Amino acid sequence: MQHNGDDNDDTETPTRRAVLRRGALTSAALATGVGATSAPATAHHRCTITVNDDGSADYSTIQAAIDAAAEGDTICVEPGSYRGTVTVDKEDLTLLSTKRCGASIINGDSETGAAVSIAAPGVTVKGFKVSFPDGLLGIAVQSGVDDVTIRKNVVTDVGPVGRLGATGIIGSGPHDNLTIAKNVVEDVTNEIDEDSNFPTVNGIFVDDQGSGSLTNSTIKRNLVRDLNSDVASIGIILGIDAENVSIRGNKVHDLVADPAVDGDDTDDAVDQPNTFAQGLNVDGGTTNVTITKNVVKDVRATFFVGTGLKIDGEADGLTVRFNDLLPIVGLENADDDTVTATCNFWGSPKGPRVVDTNREADDAPNARKRSAVVGPVEFEPWLVRSIRSCKNLEKSCVGGRGRRCGHQ
Repeated sequence: MQHNGDDNDDTETPTRRAVLRRGALTSAALATGVGATSAPATAHHRCTITVNDDGSADYSTIQAAIDAAAEGDTICVEPGSYRGTVTVDKEDLTLLSTKRCGASIINGDSETGAAVSIAAPGVTVKGFKVSFPDGLLGIAVQSGVDDVTIRKNVVTDVGPVGRLGATGIIGSGPHDNLTIAKNVVEDVTNEIDEDSNFPTVNGIFVDDQGSGSLTNSTIKRNLVRDLNSDVASIGIILGIDAENVSIRGNKVHDLVADPAVDGDDTDDAVDQPNTFAQGLNVDGGTTNVTITKNVVKDVRATFFVGTGLKIDGEADGLTVRFNDLLPIVGLENADDDTVTATCNFWGSPKGPRVVDTNREADDAPNARKRSAVVGPVEFEPWLVRSIRSCKNLEKSCVGGRGRRCGHQ
């Protein structure tokens, strides 16, 4: 599969799918926002079981409450710190923090696993702060588990682990009816060390561990920010064949792939020459997949320049519309089929620049102010103003004819 960008570059690179599967997905199998406000997450009368780390509730640990719960129960967790992997393995269980981010799940039992592992269908996890310093995964949905909702959590401070795939939220598909909504994923890091194996970072990642697909699912209104890797940073990834999937209303920014970003020896840049950063990535077959109303900005890498959306999979079943795609390369399509990407904002009322390869986009005039497209992309007409300032997006899509937002 074609890698990120320059077809004419002679440097050999591993494919993104192979790289990520080899690490994050294997580690997810081993694991067996949206701000941090103080608003209550649930009323206590909805609770079947209560948890408080001071011993004043039914249980003092989340895992003990899950082990005692019946299918369909609601476990309400009071503010406090709860350490070690939480494995949610009861069907239709709801796990709620009674105060948004008041209950903190910290660390996992294995650095190559997850802090929260969802292993049963019908599970909802809502309102928690999840962190795993020096660990691989924040929240993981195990392979084949359907009807899962991950909502209004803050996943922060994951990694570094010096290996593949430090990830905030991962779905190790196939999955049906997966909802990842209104979460914050931030401060995921990974770096080169003597045992490194292409140390990448991902914000939200859905892939499969063999055959299967992601169906009837939504990734919406999440905030993904502050991802840092010595090699590769990706905000939201569909690494799986997808059908009837919507990625909408997400904000992705401040993604960096730079071996020297933390003052490391600059010789590392020679050892890892193929750095890349992408706000969104589609790496699989697509049938009725829509990417709408997302804002992607401040994405930077030292080799392949920052990309808003990279298509490594199939483009013919994908529609990209009403997004702000503001990195140097707004959209790069590596598929032979044309992707429909009309009515997006490219950082300028003049629309996108057209360039042949990813890396040459950084050399063009006004590269930092006007995004580029690479590959077969249908982009006319385009938005003349940002989706953040247009009340009527349909009327603002005038293809750069100089009309003001909201007027034809």
